[in-house]
Amino acid sequence: MSSLVIASESAVAGAPAAGCGHDHRVEFYDSTEFLVDSVTDFTGTALRDGDAAIVVATEAHRSAFEAALRRSGIDVDAAVAEDRYLAFDAGEKLASFMISGMPDAGRFAEMAGAVIERAAAQGRRVRVYGEMVALLWDAGDVASAITLEDLWNDLAVVHHFELLCAYPMSAFEDAASAAAFKRICDQHSTVIPSEQYSLLDDANARARVVAQLQQEVAALRAEVARLNAEQEIVAELAAEPRALTGVAGQEAGTWVSRLRRTLGEDRLVLNGRPIVSLTGGAVREDLLLQMVTRDGTLVDTEAFLPAARKFGLSAEIDRWIIARAVRFAALGRIVHVHPSAPPVDHPRLLRVIESELRAVLAPAANVIFELSATALQAEGAAGQAFAEGLRELGCGLALADFRTGSGSFTYLQRLPVQSLRIDVELVRELPDNIANQHLVRAIVKLARSIDCETIADGVQDAQTLSLLRQYGIDYAEGDHIRHPGTAPQPRASREPGTAGAPARAEAVSLVA
Repeated sequence: MSSLVIASESAVAGAPAAGCGHDHRVEFYDSTEFLVDSVTDFTGTALRDGDAAIVVATEAHRSAFEAALRRSGIDVDAAVAEDRYLAFDAGEKLASFMISGMPDAGRFAEMAGAVIERAAAQGRRVRVYGEMVALLWDAGDVASAITLEDLWNDLAVVHHFELLCAYPMSAFEDAASAAAFKRICDQHSTVIPSEQYSLLDDANARARVVAQLQQEVAALRAEVARLNAEQEIVAELAAEPRALTGVAGQEAGTWVSRLRRTLGEDRLVLNGRPIVSLTGGAVREDLLLQMVTRDGTLVDTEAFLPAARKFGLSAEIDRWIIARAVRFAALGRIVHVHPSAPPVDHPRLLRVIESELRAVLAPAANVIFELSATALQAEGAAGQAFAEGLRELGCGLALADFRTGSGSFTYLQRLPVQSLRIDVELVRELPDNIANQHLVRAIVKLARSIDCETIADGVQDAQTLSLLRQYGIDYAEGDHIRHPGTAPQPRASREPGTAGAPARAEAVSLVA
């Protein structure tokens, strides 16, 4: 069954129910049986009074609802014949107004408005239950789901109808969902707790349950306070930035507290190094992540990403990187993005990418994700799924540190790869190393055979650049490369009384 069932589609992003001009209820449930009983009571009341009910749900749910209505003594067939009971498939109705992956306001208003007017004939009152947002939400399409929420509320300005929403309590079991749960409750005219509590018919039993829940909340708050206190103690031990290699566990904990503080104070920065086309194409930007200390010093990723990966902060950092990079791409720049960790949790990361792209209407083709060929191969099916997901979104994929002799050729054939970044060690010694010259030429030949671009990093001098042009390399990056007409733009520290953070000589800071 769907993990989220919504009717009239809850106003998660819209105005509170009181301002919608219609009754908007939300009910939480633990079992499908309770959901069936609730929807049957909601729609059955309308049908018994001679009014109309609209159900937009999955086939399984529609069958369960109608069977329950018949058991309650309602002549469903007669109600259908009189246009007082209208049932539709949620997937088919959703597809009728989706354009380019988003709900179209005009088509939705035309479709839903016509159904409500049909049900409201002869002055009948209308009750609506639906699951179209459920399909979007379960597919991870949060942006479209929120848009559809707003469209339902807009429709209530023109048509009068009562709405019912239903959510499984299992969707809100983690602490991170607390804010969303409160927001949903605040935006409905009536909130009905799940059957675990609402079916308690004894006032004293309900009071006992409330007291027990209060005790559990107090215990959780005490645990959070204890953990925060421990983090504050660790924070006092903060030392100068240095790599984690060989450091003690206590210093690793210090890095964790530094990272959390850095994220909270927005002291990460993306510096864009130019990736210049050797064939006359558009210049790209290689976005390199750095931390800005409180005194304005720039700290490279080698110093803090190992701690982030070890202690579970990679996902939070990746969300920060993606949000800034996508906004850069929305300005028309073509950017290469380096996730801080392999895409183990690829469905969630892909949803983050899609949501950020839609938020600023950025062209997906302007965002190219770079992953190590070795790391991506080690992820197995997850790496393959992430690569395929990027292609479906329209984003590019580049394999970093590519070289021969590592099994990359066979693996490459299964991936939708746009670019190959040649291992920097092959490029740095190119003029004086005959073996490296042969390897680079072999990589160029391979790339051309699968319609792939090549990028050479670590270009230190004119002789290396000349050889790369001769071999047919598409793009080059390194200390010898300059972005024509672009001067360094230091990122100023956001903390009072500190100097601006110095940018690398070749870097153009991205201030999102």
